[in-house]
Amino acid sequence: MVLFFYRLREVGMPADYVNKLARMFQDIKVSEDLNQQFKEQYRSTKGSIAGECMYAEKWIFFFNLLVSYIPLSFK
Repeated sequence: MVLFFYRLREVGMPADYVNKLARMFQDIKVSEDLNQQFKEQYRSTKGSIAGECMYAEKWIFFFNLLVSYIPLSFK
């Protein structure tokens, strides 16, 4: 894969495009790894997944928490 990106730079493709393309392939690899980890975890728990639903009261708490961390320059 590295040779592919090297060749793109060699033929004159701008470095920022090559870097974006390289990051895209890295993201794809990370996504595949995360999916594989999820499948393994799902199989090991025999299909039981614990999750939380964010009901209205939790959204308000989350929003207040988020607003309290926003720097004053952005408000």
